[in-house]
Amino acid sequence: MKKHTKGFLSAVISAALCTASIPVQTVNADIVIDHDCSGIDKSYYYEIANNDKDSQPNFLIQPGGCFRCEWDNEEGFRTGRGLKFASPVSYKELGNITYKYWKRIDTEGYTDSKNGYVRLGVRLHNSKGDVIDILEVEDSADGRSIVEKDENYKEIGKLCSEEVFHDTLFGLIDVKGDAYAVDYTLYSRENGDENGNTFIFRRDVPMTINNDIEDDRRINITDKLNALAATGYDIGEITDIGLFLESAGSKGSAYVYTVDVSIENMPELAPDEYEDEEAAVTLKDIDYGVRTGYYYHIEGRGEKDQMVLIAPSQFSAEWDARDNSYNNDPIFERGKQYEPGQSYKAISGSSIEYTMDFEASGSFAVSAAAKLGVIEMPEYYVYTDIYVVDACSQGWVPSKNAQNLGKLTVDGVDYDVYDGSQSWMGTGKSQLKQRYYFISRDAAENGMKGTVTAKHDIAPFMEYVHNLGIVLGCADVLVAQVNGSVSVGSAELVKLDVELPEFIADEGEYERMTRKIDLNDWHNSVYLKGLHYGVNGTAMTMYGYADEKINYEWGEYQPGVFASNNAEFARSFNIGLCEIQRENYEYGCESNESLLFDYNIDIGDISSDKEGSEWALGGFINCINEEYLHSMGEADCYFGCYILIADKWEGELTSELVYGSFRDPEKLGVIESGGVKYDVIAYIPEVRKDNLPFVIVKRQKQLEAVEADDVSDGCIRYEGSFDAADIARKVSGLGIDTYDIQDVYFTLKIFKNTGSAVVNSVSAKRTENDIAVYTADDIRNFKSFLLGEKIEIPTGADYDVNGDGIWDIHDLCVMRSRIAPTELN
Repeated sequence: MKKHTKGFLSAVISAALCTASIPVQTVNADIVIDHDCSGIDKSYYYEIANNDKDSQPNFLIQPGGCFRCEWDNEEGFRTGRGLKFASPVSYKELGNITYKYWKRIDTEGYTDSKNGYVRLGVRLHNSKGDVIDILEVEDSADGRSIVEKDENYKEIGKLCSEEVFHDTLFGLIDVKGDAYAVDYTLYSRENGDENGNTFIFRRDVPMTINNDIEDDRRINITDKLNALAATGYDIGEITDIGLFLESAGSKGSAYVYTVDVSIENMPELAPDEYEDEEAAVTLKDIDYGVRTGYYYHIEGRGEKDQMVLIAPSQFSAEWDARDNSYNNDPIFERGKQYEPGQSYKAISGSSIEYTMDFEASGSFAVSAAAKLGVIEMPEYYVYTDIYVVDACSQGWVPSKNAQNLGKLTVDGVDYDVYDGSQSWMGTGKSQLKQRYYFISRDAAENGMKGTVTAKHDIAPFMEYVHNLGIVLGCADVLVAQVNGSVSVGSAELVKLDVELPEFIADEGEYERMTRKIDLNDWHNSVYLKGLHYGVNGTAMTMYGYADEKINYEWGEYQPGVFASNNAEFARSFNIGLCEIQRENYEYGCESNESLLFDYNIDIGDISSDKEGSEWALGGFINCINEEYLHSMGEADCYFGCYILIADKWEGELTSELVYGSFRDPEKLGVIESGGVKYDVIAYIPEVRKDNLPFVIVKRQKQLEAVEADDVSDGCIRYEGSFDAADIARKVSGLGIDTYDIQDVYFTLKIFKNTGSAVVNSVSAKRTENDIAVYTADDIRNFKSFLLGEKIEIPTGADYDVNGDGIWDIHDLCVMRSRIAPTELN
């Protein structure tokens, strides 16, 4: 399956975060259109038609099949951008085709109240000259559609198509999104020039223009083609597919992004680039790619920013960023791109040598830069850049918030090391840009000279960053860079030599990074490999990798920023299951289900000089009262129940470990689960509304230490297991309503102490147990027992049918619904 995605992520990030910055492709960038033209650029074709001799609409060709345009036309104006196949292909051979795109269309109004319109959609052509349009956006001055205005269009069919939209501008293209049904009507007309037919799949409810919020959407192309074929028409061979926008009698602008074109059975459809690679090319705005074997990248922020590529590996650039107050630095760089899928170790085996001449006034920097590819973590995307700054203006630092990490000496040169990392919040996952700067002690002097020659083996810089323990993606590029920061100037890269090692396979390092756990904040959590990992409290860290050992460390309790006093609260480390639901989307387990936890942990030294120190190891169950939930908190009832399962503990094991001080504890009795007997103690609030009971379930015999050869140094190992669902049901049988289980964790609760632990393994399984069936004799015997009659109960019989820990009339009612099949016959 071929996916054409290049440039979209960079483009939309720039559009959203740096509102004035729109990605632009090179050769045809900033073209003023006053005649029809078409061509191929970076494997994507472009097509422009302007029928208005009095207008000059702007059309900007962008990376990855994207474009931007502005128009003020009375007569027709049309743009198109997409894939033109190397040769025509039968649509049946293409397999499943989907087109994912994002658009933003704004108009100032219609200058022609009768004929003004704006349309956007996906357009395909076949080798017979047919045009197949999937019309997504249609707006007109008089409210009439194209098929209403042209009587030659005839309705030939209807289609309900399942499309997908995803309301996140950033992110990976394979995010599933939300599916919804879209009704289309199919129309057809013969082209007057005897060159085939035009077919239109028109949304019955077209999308609108001038929206405040736009979503990206993935539309199914194959079902449209199949619907056309079902009318009896021979579609033949497809020659191209792309996005088009057309308008007349209006003034407006549009940003149209091809997120991805997915064509199942064709590994490569696009033709080679039709251009002279050796020719000098001027770039503006944002662009990147590979030319004459060397990677290039520009982030132009102003009208005067531009970059000229000079074969084979050089460039010249000029910029004016004197008014840059938002860290939208103009960037110009050239270098080598790593083959995809390589370990970060490939960067360590690389070197770069370059000479840069420059003339600049203001704050700027010239660097060698190694960049790693994006890596998707559960809650954010991570990018990592490493800069060796060889020349800069006096006093230049990456940003006012950059943190000085110390010094590093490489080949006799001292470098000041800065962490200039930044994060951005988007409409989807956050983005973390990890940026590390090594500023040479000679950088300021070189900055005054106006020229710098540098040669670097990247290994020591990469080693420094790797030892920080941060998340690292795969090797991406190694470049020479000019950062215009807040300055005006020009630069010329006159020499560049980049040496990359042989392919160094990732060997699972990338995948391991996606399992990294690094939690150290209040109520911080992450979901990995089917389990939630979380810390609840301050001065705590949980780090490691899912499916590997996880380290716990905690220091002295620190009151929260908004704490009204210095009272200390219990803290906890948790690994388990969240949002447990039944098939009807309500919380809880069925009566025959188990929530089985097994754990293996090495407890280190836990110490404290405070009175009342305690800790407990085991499980934690958070139960929710659906009645309270559905009443929006208005019902005069408990909103749930907390249960702490204590397998091993030190201290008094008070209510402080669950929540806080309450009424005196009540000893409810004893339950048995999994062959283990537990004492049950409850703390019950006097007021029901907005409160809940707190229950501690204590093993009568605490876990004992386990001997093993691999116990962590200075630690004691404990192994335990529990069935949270079974325990909750049996606690309920003692008179405490445990409602429905919402969350279950393996937990380490701590209070008034410091310490450490290593979790070797945790497994959590939700299983369905066999439902016991009963005979008529069972029912008679149990009924007699409940009535107090003398009756011999068979050895091993268990009449706790509903699992609440007691034998009562409720069990008899359930038992009657579970008559053995032979009894029914």
